[in-house]
Amino acid sequence: MKKNAREQRRSRVWLAGVGAAAVLTMLAPTAWAAGNANSTNSTQSSVSYSGGLVALGDSITFGYNLNPANLNPDAQAYPYLVGQVDNLPVTDLGVPSWTSGDLLTAVSSPNFQRAVQSARVVTIDVGSNDLLGLASRLGLLQEALSGSTVTITPAEQQQFQQAIMQLGSNLTKTVAAIKAETNAPVILYNLYDPFPAGTPLSAVGEQFITAANLAIAQVGTATGVPVLNAYSAFNGKQTTLVRVAEGDVHPTVAGQEVLATLLEQELAKLSLPVGAAAGSANAVTTSLATNPASPSGNSWSTTLGGGQVTVTAPAGAVAYSDNVAVTQESLAALQSLAPTGDKVVSELGVDFPQLDMPTKAVTVQYVDQSIPAGAQVYELSATKGLVAVPGATVKAGQVSLSVIGNADFIVVANKTPVTPPSKQPTGKQPTGKQPIPGGTAVSTGFAWLTNLIVGVLTVAFGFLIMQNARRRRRQEAEK
Repeated sequence: MKKNAREQRRSRVWLAGVGAAAVLTMLAPTAWAAGNANSTNSTQSSVSYSGGLVALGDSITFGYNLNPANLNPDAQAYPYLVGQVDNLPVTDLGVPSWTSGDLLTAVSSPNFQRAVQSARVVTIDVGSNDLLGLASRLGLLQEALSGSTVTITPAEQQQFQQAIMQLGSNLTKTVAAIKAETNAPVILYNLYDPFPAGTPLSAVGEQFITAANLAIAQVGTATGVPVLNAYSAFNGKQTTLVRVAEGDVHPTVAGQEVLATLLEQELAKLSLPVGAAAGSANAVTTSLATNPASPSGNSWSTTLGGGQVTVTAPAGAVAYSDNVAVTQESLAALQSLAPTGDKVVSELGVDFPQLDMPTKAVTVQYVDQSIPAGAQVYELSATKGLVAVPGATVKAGQVSLSVIGNADFIVVANKTPVTPPSKQPTGKQPTGKQPIPGGTAVSTGFAWLTNLIVGVLTVAFGFLIMQNARRRRRQEAEK
């Protein structure tokens, strides 16, 4: 069957590559190997990674209160429900308590940027805490819980208007930051009203949620991003879709299913490839662990990736009880970040809320059997590349870091263990040459004498054999 133009071009490129590699190998194998051994640039993986659904947001995206621990995103949260239906890998980076400002700060961090870069589709569901946080600070939630009629003063109304304007600005910048990292479609959710009609906060909440949704709609129009109408889907159904009976504003499992259905309908319009067609076997995903850091100091621990993470905040490190996010990306996509000849064995991203950066170091400890003793820890810097972290403590199966702000770290192990200079034997050092790349033994400096003696003896022995042969031929001729 005749090949089409793309197949012919692929064949020519493949044959040319094979030919070039063969010529290089035959002409100068030693030089080719030495050049690679001395290279300071990392080697890019030949595997093409195709991501899945990357869901950004707050506790709604996280699936808060669907399990009592609330340390890792819940499998019943809407991103995972969509992933199950469409056979898409899922990265759930919804962080409880986060506002639109916290998310805007996070999307400029290397760990969030890499998650977005590998996405097939990105969703954003954030903004509820912009309003609820303000209502709490103003004492309105406490007033409603006491059964009193909630009244809003003109000054308080102005604060809500400013918060809504800031929400629109933060979302616009967040969408722009995401689009700068990926061509994947971005999808927004608007806000649902968690308060059933007739409850103390319903009337007050309605006016501000309606205004916030108008701002979100304007962001969608300005950025060309679709907005999913969670408000209409939940309106009048709060007792079923929201954990109202538990005094909670978060979705029930049924509510998460409604959010998932909205997204599935939008994905159907986009006709995105899913499952095997999406390359999900090689997909890059990022795991999340999160919990509040306490102003009085606290420590919490949970699973992350293939290990266990523990975060310890000393008293006075933070001002509020907001969530710290610790992420870990699948390692296959990180190998290109390591120095040539080394291997990435772990990665940890740490992100704090925008307005609650720590003033004292917070300790992040990660336990994973794949971490060898002597591994090196680097911080990933957007401007400086890999920066060694001298304060990191590494033991076999464990790394401990002191963190004072948002940061992203990789733990790197040598593929071929070497003895550090400080651990070399003390005393008199060898006087001969040291091993060189590709060498098989140390040359002592006296090998030339041994080789000369052997060579002279070999020549002399050969000369004697030749002389003896000539003598025999001459004797036979005289006879």
